[in-house]
Amino acid sequence: MQIRRVTALFAMCALALAACSNSDDEASLDASDEAEQPSAEAEVDEPADTPADLETEVEAEAEEPATPAEFNADAAVFFDQFTSIGPGSHRIDTIGTPFSFDFDAALFVGPNSYGQFVLADPESRGPTDRDLVVMRLTDLVDPADLDTPLELPGPGWPASDFRGWVDSLDPGLVVSPIESTMIGNRVASTAELQFGKLSCEADTICYLGRNKFLNGQDLVTDVRYRIWVLDEGDTDPIYLIAAVKRAEDEAWLDTASQIVETIAFGEDQPNVVALEPPGPVTMPFLGGITAELSSELFVIDDVFGRVANRTEPGVEAEFLLNPRTAENKLLESTDDLISHLETNGAVINEIESTVIDGIDARVFDLGIDANGTGPIIMPRAEGGGWAVPPQARLWAIEHPDRGLLMITAEAFWEPDTNFPIILEQTEPIIESLEFVDLG
Repeated sequence: MQIRRVTALFAMCALALAACSNSDDEASLDASDEAEQPSAEAEVDEPADTPADLETEVEAEAEEPATPAEFNADAAVFFDQFTSIGPGSHRIDTIGTPFSFDFDAALFVGPNSYGQFVLADPESRGPTDRDLVVMRLTDLVDPADLDTPLELPGPGWPASDFRGWVDSLDPGLVVSPIESTMIGNRVASTAELQFGKLSCEADTICYLGRNKFLNGQDLVTDVRYRIWVLDEGDTDPIYLIAAVKRAEDEAWLDTASQIVETIAFGEDQPNVVALEPPGPVTMPFLGGITAELSSELFVIDDVFGRVANRTEPGVEAEFLLNPRTAENKLLESTDDLISHLETNGAVINEIESTVIDGIDARVFDLGIDANGTGPIIMPRAEGGGWAVPPQARLWAIEHPDRGLLMITAEAFWEPDTNFPIILEQTEPIIESLEFVDLG
């Protein structure tokens, strides 16, 4: 199985939110014309031009900013995706460890879920066209075999060893040497790469790495990348990846660097993406639950709370606590929820009810009418919308202490094939689900 890449997630979210656009043809950049690798001035007793000096790695230590950015915990958390984001200070919780940034111009937000956050120039036409990806990576591809994607089973090159990975690349691919820098009060490594001289898959795609096979990052030939990496210690490292396709757009790399200079991270938190084996699992969804997984599944602790199929995008169960309308009105009962869905174009058929941890739950099969629906359910007041899938099953629970709870098993892609798969994986969760206090 190939890793699910950022471009695939653009497509998946586009189907759900109808908000993506296609990219135009790329213009080539030639790394050899852009920059030569600088030479080190080593303080040694040998002559400066000896072979030992020529082989010395250049690691220029970047100066710490005079006033490092500070994490703004009070900034409004931005949950939306595929929409514009205005100037000012914003907080992002999508990747686990929260971070804030401050910028004086409007930008565009691409994917903002599944453990990745993408900023882009408002004129960007798609992935690698003036964007900045912030995501967790767990494994990198073999630096000597960049055109082979990571496959199960087994780990790849540790994503925490970005410096060693860059050192192992063909030197012709490194536009600028790896350096140390600061992002807020965190130490990071940074390098600039361009893969214009490789024969990659279809002569266009190489690979960087993956986040537990849920998603990953491509390296497109003739695209220039500026990459920053923060080692999170016991948790998976954070990668910030700026990209430009065309020479005339290279100013975006400086813009991305300016954005990065304003980024500051809060307290370390785990990767929101976990790949859980079959068996019992505790999840923070719906105020805290335990359940049995019948197979290996992704558990994604993002704004929705998701249990996702390992091989098919958009095939998942979602867990929404106290759902709201797009107008921020709290839906307090199952009748309120169903009325709201029907008003917004959902096709609904109520089927036999069930009991979840001693509480009655009403069950519905959902679909969409010919016009479809946009985001009509908000899991939090701040935003981050849910749209009715082409095929789904909904369990609605009126919990005496936690309020209205909503669980869905849904398929956005090829529902005739994929809906039975996610339903088979979700029903054991429903049957075994218990509400617990996580403290």
